[in-house]
Amino acid sequence: MGLSYGPQALSNVARELDAAAEAGYTQVVLDLDGWASLPDEAIRGLITLLREARRLNLDMLAETTTAAVREDFVRAGLDRLIPLRRREAAA
Repeated sequence: MGLSYGPQALSNVARELDAAAEAGYTQVVLDLDGWASLPDEAIRGLITLLREARRLNLDMLAETTTAAVREDFVRAGLDRLIPLRRREAAA
């Protein structure tokens, strides 16, 4: 199940994680294209969402088309906790 995570979306995504678990999903993919880069608040939010996903027994992945987001994700060490897929931008 794909979920969009951008600025101001933490509480919405947390509710969507609950809904995904209740619907029987075992994996969620966070779309990070709502961010131009990952500020500290986004990184803290991703860690919060990962904790919630683990509590719900959901595997969480992330994907983005944005190079700056990928770089910030790796620089923060999130790639060791959350697999990051590179998605090609729509033509």
